[in-house]
Amino acid sequence: MTPTALRLAGAAAILLAANTMPAAANDAPAIDAAAALADLAALQEKHERSAEARRREAIALLRAAVQSGASATRLYEDAVENQGQPDMAEWKKKNADLLRAKPFESALQLRLRYLLLSLERGRAPEGAARWAAPSLQYAADLARLLTDKSFNAGPKEAREMLQAPLGEGPFVRWLRLGPLLPPGDLWEHSPGELGGILEKNVRTAWRKEGNPRLDESWQLELNAGAALAESRVGRGGRAIDDFNNFTAPSLLFRRARDRAAAGQPNCATADLLDLARRYPAHPEFPAWAAALREMLGDKTDTP
Repeated sequence: MTPTALRLAGAAAILLAANTMPAAANDAPAIDAAAALADLAALQEKHERSAEARRREAIALLRAAVQSGASATRLYEDAVENQGQPDMAEWKKKNADLLRAKPFESALQLRLRYLLLSLERGRAPEGAARWAAPSLQYAADLARLLTDKSFNAGPKEAREMLQAPLGEGPFVRWLRLGPLLPPGDLWEHSPGELGGILEKNVRTAWRKEGNPRLDESWQLELNAGAALAESRVGRGGRAIDDFNNFTAPSLLFRRARDRAAAGQPNCATADLLDLARRYPAHPEFPAWAAALREMLGDKTDTP
């Protein structure tokens, strides 16, 4: 077939397809907007009641599970089984030593306790200050576990159990709790992230009200950081120097800013001046100098 014939055949096919296409369907009659909105409101209320009932059931289940390491392990086994583990008998046999290990039990208990705290906190943006003190208490218990020598010498799965975000764990997936957790920008989602818990759960709320207990949260993080650095001496050698010369000064700077916000500007100024004198080579020194100049009323630029 010649090129001209091919073009004519193609055009004829297009015309035939166009002629055989169905005409656009007529739209349905308009719905009653008021009635539809009323139905939607009722359905939304039903959804919220269902979510609240699921939250209460999960809270009751978790409260029982955190009472002991054995009960936490039983709930963990239930979660694994309900997540589709095909041969639980073989799985339990394979993981028998891990499931009996005290560090793993302790990590499970703490993870479940943090999930319980998170569900009790809920998604409401208001009332954040109410959960600051319970979060600080949890953080203190977490710091004790993280700095415990037997825990750090235990199976790596125990540490991984704490570091994984709540949404990635078997409990949240099994019980469909993801939509019930607080938003990530308001609440730390990793049960083992000490700094994040102190910053998001505790300090954010207490800064707004100038709570003097802010200092307590900083001291906890400083003490835990020093203990963790001490525990890593055999593995790196530089851990203590790095903490003392870089991490700790950064924390102390942020603590000073919070002291100023909590009504202790003179203490904050003295702290920052001492920090600048002791660590003039620190990478954050320009920020310290700028903050000091602001506190001292100096409007000139930092050299």
